[in-house]
Amino acid sequence: GSGDDGDPKLAVKALVLAGEFLAASDDVRVQSAAAALLGAALSIDPGAAAATADGDAGPNPRAAILGRALRVVSAPPVLAALHRFWCYAPSSGEAAADPSLKVLGAEYGAATGALFDTASLLAARAAELAPSVAAKMLPNPTQAEGDLWTPVLRQLQLGAANLSPNGVGAVLRYIAATLALPGSRALEALLREHGVGAILTVLHDAHLKLLYAWEASGAWRPPSRSAAKESSVVSDVVQQAAAALRLGLLQPEAAGGEGQPANTGPKEVLEAYMKALLECDVVPKVLRTIELFGPGFRTGLGLKLGLRFSEHVDAALEAELGARSEEGTSRTLAPRDLPDSLLTAPAAAALVDLLARLLLLSNAFLVQFAEGHGLEVLAAAGALDPAAPPAQLVNALLITSQLARASKAFYTAIRATGLALALPELLTHESAAVRAKACNVMGNLCRHSSAFYADFTQTGHSLFAALADALADGDAQVRKFAAFAAGNAAFHAADLYDALAPCTHGLVALLSDPEPKTRANAAGALGNLLRNGGSLVRLLVREGAVPALHHMAVEDEVLSARRIALFSLGTAALYGGCRSELLHVHPTAEAEIAAMRVEGADGVLVKYAERFIKKLHMDPV
Repeated sequence: GSGDDGDPKLAVKALVLAGEFLAASDDVRVQSAAAALLGAALSIDPGAAAATADGDAGPNPRAAILGRALRVVSAPPVLAALHRFWCYAPSSGEAAADPSLKVLGAEYGAATGALFDTASLLAARAAELAPSVAAKMLPNPTQAEGDLWTPVLRQLQLGAANLSPNGVGAVLRYIAATLALPGSRALEALLREHGVGAILTVLHDAHLKLLYAWEASGAWRPPSRSAAKESSVVSDVVQQAAAALRLGLLQPEAAGGEGQPANTGPKEVLEAYMKALLECDVVPKVLRTIELFGPGFRTGLGLKLGLRFSEHVDAALEAELGARSEEGTSRTLAPRDLPDSLLTAPAAAALVDLLARLLLLSNAFLVQFAEGHGLEVLAAAGALDPAAPPAQLVNALLITSQLARASKAFYTAIRATGLALALPELLTHESAAVRAKACNVMGNLCRHSSAFYADFTQTGHSLFAALADALADGDAQVRKFAAFAAGNAAFHAADLYDALAPCTHGLVALLSDPEPKTRANAAGALGNLLRNGGSLVRLLVREGAVPALHHMAVEDEVLSARRIALFSLGTAALYGGCRSELLHVHPTAEAEIAAMRVEGADGVLVKYAERFIKKLHMDPV
């Protein structure tokens, strides 16, 4: 809060008592209340000072409270009590005898709170603030009672019967924070408890429909005041689920944890995780979430849900909870009241990021994406629009690039998005990351054939002017991929040579770029501008391309860059204008290249040297 922080000593005493009550009591209501107090303490903003579970936090009273709360939560008796609490399952007789054990409002499909909510928030905040505490909550053969991970996952599998929407969100935050720990113990435990399926169940459209109904009924309360305007329960849960699944894809740093033997290597664990994701249809579920709950919700599923909500849910709420508007009539959801999308920008970006990572890891996910008409879904959701949030746009471009790179069979779907015509705007985007990915897409659209050459020419000169500017971009990644795009656009035919002429100056300049891959891309592009004809010979000679390629082939410190420069130099040697320029500037060029054919030299370099000498002695073109 703000204002007077009160007496920190009293607050610390209250936290200690809360830990003692939590550890000593067998009453789940008392334990829930104690967890609520500890969770609230962990939600305090400590200010400039940092608080940890391992020591004092300094003079800041809020940080002192936060630090004490972490130490209380990490104590073995408290962890054991939280384990017992999460394992609790009220019998039907107990629930009937004590209404406080029920999910509040659950009989009407509008939960405002639930028994495990406080413990969910406590676990999430503790794991987010202190990795050492999160590690203590993982399964441990020597201290089974401290394990929160296993019972939390099991509760999620039960269909969140004891969790409200906010409780589900907190559980997902806890899972994400734990999966972020180094080592593979958390991921192994997730697989052992079938946690992948439990997380993906949250993304099932039937579940998200119910979450929307809860929010629309007025029963849902945002987890914080700051989240009230820019969030929704659907968006919050979706974002947390996507974040948890994404963290599982990150390669674990080490197998096992501190003091624990390494059971399964990180590579094997990651492969098992990917297999589980594939079997649980992760890509189709993510695409369906974007399609149903993203842009267009108002006129699509939202309208249907709104009508169904007013017919079935409002009657129960009005009769049982007295939910009436100021005019005394039951709530209805007219189309104008529905949001265009239930997914906030961060939630949509999290889903697209998850898709991008999956498609990069395995072609099996790429097949699922194609079968689910993934590009059509992303385009309809505006993910490929230049005006989309940069984080989302970058990943959508990455996905498109991966499809174009994988097979020309995806060209029809890519062309249908209109992306090729949007490239001039994307190449001049204010975000360097977007510019780089747009250049990469352009290059991969030319990977297999010249099919998109005609699309590029439809943009007039704007695309190639933007590409020429990208070659001199201040961002290293943009320059690298711009050279890649120029090279591929020149590879299959001479159709774009005239349009690419403005790029020659920038390509020659990039032969001395600090990044070896950029130099190699530029060298390859210059060779491709001569691969299908000599219409640009005079221009390339004027720009000094041939001597620059020779210098790179002889002097570059990186072998792969030298190889490509030498290959392009061999292509240039066939043209009389290039040959004359080379021998004029470097009379000993042939001898220098021939000297590369020494015993023990790189085989590829020797091959390209012989190719250069052969072309040098052919009749010039």
